[in-house]
Amino acid sequence: MTGEGQNTYRHLSEILEIARNQASKKLVVAAAEDLHVLQAVLYAQTENIINPILIGDSDKILELCRKNELEPVDIPLIDEKDPEKSCELAIDLIRQGEASILMKGLVSTASLLKAVLDKDKGLRKNELLSHSAIFEVPSYHKLIAVTDAAMNVQPSLGEKTGIIENAVEMFHRIGVKEPKVGILGPIETVNPKIKSTVDARDLKAMNLSGRIKGC
Repeated sequence: MTGEGQNTYRHLSEILEIARNQASKKLVVAAAEDLHVLQAVLYAQTENIINPILIGDSDKILELCRKNELEPVDIPLIDEKDPEKSCELAIDLIRQGEASILMKGLVSTASLLKAVLDKDKGLRKNELLSHSAIFEVPSYHKLIAVTDAAMNVQPSLGEKTGIIENAVEMFHRIGVKEPKVGILGPIETVNPKIKSTVDARDLKAMNLSGRIKGC
């Protein structure tokens, strides 16, 4: 999927600039005892992109900061040494309106998703949760996103529709009005024996008929 329309972006730094020009968002990190996570959070804080809250093993978090000369100034730190419980606490903060962005720290994806998808206490927006990653490729003339490479193993046609709609919404939120979508498969033509190619044909037809919109 590539950005095309009102705004076309070549560099990830352009997305960063969008974030800088918006009001700071409250972000909560579950199991924040991870060096790269802490570095990213503190950088985003200095850029006035986020106001973070850290949840995790406070001893390990503070030790990482000390060893790597990081200064977590004015950042709330909630001590919770159990990674799964830290996920639950982070989601509780979002449900209470104390934060609006959830970030994964040193905890398995399975544990994080278990908390996110909890029917009573989770953050489920609709039936399908999908992952999108935006890449900057030096040899390509604009940013490209890959979806879904992390969560849905063998999606049905209906789930593929939801995956596309989620990714299109992501592009719309950064100002790309009509992103281009390409369905990946093992061959370039429709073969009835290869379900992914049949789904690709049907997804294109759904877009042309207006069932899949905005791309």
